[in-house]
Amino acid sequence: MQPDDIQLLTEVLVACTKTFPDPLYPSDFVHHTGVDRVQLDRALDELRLRGLITLTDWKEGRGQGYLPTEDGFHALHQPQRPASFETRQPRRNASEEESEWDKGERIRDVFLAPKPARLTTLLITLTVLWFLYGWQLADAHGISTASYFQGRGDARISAVYDEMGSFSTFNLFDFESWWRLIAYQFVHAGAFHILMNMAALYSLGPILENMWGRVRFLMIYLYAGAVGGFFAIWWANRNLQNLELVGASGAVYGILTSLAVWAYLNRDHLGEQISQAVFANVRSSLILMLIIAFVPGISFTAHLGGAVAGAIISLPMHFVTSRIARVRFAALLGLIVIGVAPFALMTQSANRDVPRSIVGARFEFAEQFLWYEVFNKVYVPAVKGKETFDQPEVLQKAKEVIPAGQKILQGVRAQIAALPNKSDEFQAERNRRLDYLDAWNALITELRNLPDAKDRVDWKQEPFKLGALAAQMRLIRETLKANEVFAAPEPLKFD
Repeated sequence: MQPDDIQLLTEVLVACTKTFPDPLYPSDFVHHTGVDRVQLDRALDELRLRGLITLTDWKEGRGQGYLPTEDGFHALHQPQRPASFETRQPRRNASEEESEWDKGERIRDVFLAPKPARLTTLLITLTVLWFLYGWQLADAHGISTASYFQGRGDARISAVYDEMGSFSTFNLFDFESWWRLIAYQFVHAGAFHILMNMAALYSLGPILENMWGRVRFLMIYLYAGAVGGFFAIWWANRNLQNLELVGASGAVYGILTSLAVWAYLNRDHLGEQISQAVFANVRSSLILMLIIAFVPGISFTAHLGGAVAGAIISLPMHFVTSRIARVRFAALLGLIVIGVAPFALMTQSANRDVPRSIVGARFEFAEQFLWYEVFNKVYVPAVKGKETFDQPEVLQKAKEVIPAGQKILQGVRAQIAALPNKSDEFQAERNRRLDYLDAWNALITELRNLPDAKDRVDWKQEPFKLGALAAQMRLIRETLKANEVFAAPEPLKFD
């Protein structure tokens, strides 16, 4: 540190002690000494970071005030240059009782002495690497680079997203797919999608990471994304919509609302100017993201669910580090309840409130896709022989519809299996439909192997294998009852 800097620090600290117990206001100091305001602000930050002065509440017309600490008084009475000017004083041990001043200093450190945002950097890096991994998967599926980076233009992209961990309505009742609630946040539909989300994370992440700490920030980020995704899929299921989710938008909305909650809960220690700046940033970001949410192809419900989840989970997160045992226990209990409740309630609702007619409608949708797309456009050419199946348009159609057909089939099967048993008649009908879908799955699995096995010597046996599987599937189909057990009345009404 230069001698001139030491002299200015000393002058400012002396001025703080002379005005004590009243605060020193920078505008008054500049008026009486003529010191450059930029240099003064830098000196005040240095003194504050070294624990020699503290901030007072913002005062209208005067601005931010400063008072000397005990260490500040002590530093001026040292016979030589204060050692406190060279090194910042360590903060008191966390096990000791924290005063209101210390709490205010810790909170203001978020803006005045931020730590490196390593977790934010890690999240962005992992997301970008996962996007690049998807690029390799797309290439393996024969999808062009242009289509992958645009996120459209090829129906097979959905299969790539599914392999990467997308979350869809067909995963709602498949409880082994819980990992997708986390994984889908790292999957993005094109370069523009990932650019927008990572830019928002790069902007918000560092300040949120300093506000909450790395562990709580990560919990809020992943929790908001998971609740937002689950809510969007639950809502789509209730409205007979087929939805596939990818992207970190719900998580970004969650950390944005958590920023507002943190600023509100700590407003007394931030001062009016910082609080107003934070809330202005939150408002402008919310308005921009609300506009984006109504762009076609964007899930508004995922954004809404993530925003609400981020705000709610932030309340117990704020108190979980309290030094009062009963407050800390209540906050931990609140975290557990809030963490589990949304998924439990929506799962119960999906099983209870959504009528079986929805599953019946999904069954009909799956059947239409399997018969029109898979059977007519892939199976029929296959049983006609290798020459017919080798037509480019047939191979292309097979690569597009077979993965999609399996995904739809498995999702509907999981939904039917999850329906609660109401009677012996219903159980028998459910089992027949499960057998029917299993027969379809066997046929599709054989068809899926054909594009890569079309040069096998035993190709001439394929039509017989396929015919046998199709005959078994048709035989089971004839036993299904077209009654009210799985009927889908029109129009559907929900209470």
